[in-house]
Amino acid sequence: MKPQADIAHVSFWDVPLMLAASKNRSYRESQLLLARTIAAVFTEHKLATSDWVALFQENPEAFQVRLGDLTPEGFAFAPTFHRWLKKIDRRTSPRTPEKLQASLIEQIVEWRGASAQHIAGADA
Repeated sequence: MKPQADIAHVSFWDVPLMLAASKNRSYRESQLLLARTIAAVFTEHKLATSDWVALFQENPEAFQVRLGDLTPEGFAFAPTFHRWLKKIDRRTSPRTPEKLQASLIEQIVEWRGASAQHIAGADA
């Protein structure tokens, strides 16, 4: 993967683009729910360089963040995040904010644990 500085301008999450894909109300609601979850979890777990919750609340339908808006740890987590997105898209159960947040947090904790083990193994 390219260094973060080289692709900082590339979109990480783009609600206007997602909403343009469909006029279907339930699709649009699910995209806003997902964006709110991403904003909350990335901010809470210090994977974002700023308060994405405030940015989302300011104008949910205009919420956009770029790869440059991620901390170095957030940038390193991005590929795992995209795998998580693919995994949740396959689920047929309805999404709730609580379930989405718990699932994303679980993914972060698992990734951090694997990263710590990898680093410890490299130091041995």
